[in-house]
Amino acid sequence: NIEFEKISLIYSDTNIQALNNVSFKIKEGNQLGIFGKTGSGKTSIVNLVCRLYDDYSGISYAVFPIENLHMDYKSNWIPFENINGIAYFKNRSAFFTSQDFKVLKTKVSNSSLYIQDVKNTELLINGNLEGPLKDLIKYANKAKLSNISTQIYRKISGKATTDFNMKLAFNGNKNFYESKINLIDINYSHTSIYHYYRMPVIINYITKSNIFF
Repeated sequence: NIEFEKISLIYSDTNIQALNNVSFKIKEGNQLGIFGKTGSGKTSIVNLVCRLYDDYSGISYAVFPIENLHMDYKSNWIPFENINGIAYFKNRSAFFTSQDFKVLKTKVSNSSLYIQDVKNTELLINGNLEGPLKDLIKYANKAKLSNISTQIYRKISGKATTDFNMKLAFNGNKNFYESKINLIDINYSHTSIYHYYRMPVIINYITKSNIFF
């Protein structure tokens, strides 16, 4: 759904009032035609919906279904692909909640993205990961959060569940990553002496990292 409630817009460079107390609601699947002469505010409404302008009075609220989103958000990181969910905007804030999806063989659930101010963008991302520990190590290596050799992590089996919070700043502030990791039934195969060492099951093992990058 897309909803405008009492929206007014004045262009600061000309002091022309393009919109005055405009309200409407478009339900999902419906269409709305806006007719008017040049300068009547048609383009201003479209630009507000697309967040190209900020509204400074009233409430601007829009909801959009997102399909097959691709997030390649940082160089050399493993991208998030084929994400489906709902994006919604209110004034200068943006929100996104996704359906479950996979990164490598790891399931990502309960994930969300929040931007408090689209003019001063910091992405706040959180969610839960559940999958092979190898995936977690590979992802951390790609993100330069760890440096574990391929020869070592290929010998590891077992699962990891992770609760994570991440901040990606596009305003000059530092990025931030925090996670709590549970390791489950971890095994390590030491092939150099042809022996198999089984590490004990780790219950409620939690490691917390606070990393700035």
